[in-house]
Amino acid sequence: MHPSERGETARQQPSCGSRFNKWMHKYVFDIHDRYERVKHTKFRKAVHKFLHEPHVRITLNVLLICDLLLVVIALNLEIEFEKSELHDLEQAYEEAIDACTHGHSCHELHRFGNHSLEDGVQVLRFISIGILSLFVVENLLIIFEMGIDFFKHPFHVL
Repeated sequence: MHPSERGETARQQPSCGSRFNKWMHKYVFDIHDRYERVKHTKFRKAVHKFLHEPHVRITLNVLLICDLLLVVIALNLEIEFEKSELHDLEQAYEEAIDACTHGHSCHELHRFGNHSLEDGVQVLRFISIGILSLFVVENLLIIFEMGIDFFKHPFHVL
């Protein structure tokens, strides 16, 4: 049943008859109308209210940007570790060649590279996984709140 048939005022239809405006109305604007039509418990309404509060949205956006920065920093640290590892391997190779040509024992194998960089990469990965876990919890709450309509909305499914 359409909201106007129930005596409710519906959201204003897009004035332009383009396919894009119809699609936007169907999948973006109509999601709130569908939310209002479904009977929700007090808990679901509280979850909806909490997830759509401005401070929660801002916090999640800041966490998303922080996660992006952490990934970029971790990639740079990993590149620097690879460079230091390559440098140490080249140096060990030269030492081994010199030792073998002079009749000394060959170089012992050890860990190459700056391992503080590798440890930093691991820490940044764990922090990133923690942030992504918060996004999983947010998505689970949205699925609980919206029910089957979550999977009908193309932006949620992507």
